[in-house]
Amino acid sequence: MDSEELAVRIAEANPDIVGINAMTPTIPEALQVAAISKKHAPQATTVLEGGHLTLAPAEVIADAIESGNSTDDIPGLYFRSNGALIIKEKVKLGRKHVNVFGFFMIGFPGEEDESDVQQTFELTKSLDLDRWTWSIYSPLSRSTLYEELIAEGKIETYRLDHHQVHFTEAYEGVCDFAPDRLKAPYREINEYFYKKEGCRRK
Repeated sequence: MDSEELAVRIAEANPDIVGINAMTPTIPEALQVAAISKKHAPQATTVLEGGHLTLAPAEVIADAIESGNSTDDIPGLYFRSNGALIIKEKVKLGRKHVNVFGFFMIGFPGEEDESDVQQTFELTKSLDLDRWTWSIYSPLSRSTLYEELIAEGKIETYRLDHHQVHFTEAYEGVCDFAPDRLKAPYREINEYFYKKEGCRRK
């Protein structure tokens, strides 16, 4: 489907909500779809979700919003730094109407030690989620973080080609502590949620 046909279909549907899923390789196309949606269905709320939003939310928002406002000014946008209480309130509200699925990732650049990972872990344990999944951050090609890490000499291109990347391994140079130290809390987190899922099914 080309852009013209998509525009016609969106206008004919006259939607209240337009949902767009985007992984890193498809983020340019997802932003184009969002722009078409805003132009041809201005009354609709356009929702962009997916793995790339977790990896680089501020980057995507900066690309998608031309006004230049700070992400702090956007209603309904929440990061862990906004505080656990706000996130808990939104999860509680959401579960009144839909199942809530949590996608969590650890090992980002800027995480300095296990305490940063533990903070995320403790928050998610306190959330009443219906489903969840955990991954270790792997820098994907075409992402801003990938290019920055290469430019800083922290990672090597050949070691992180797309076909080699998966989200259960920790890579040297991505975050500020060694991969072996990241794998231990990752195993702990997955064991905890595996047991929790088992208890729910009994």
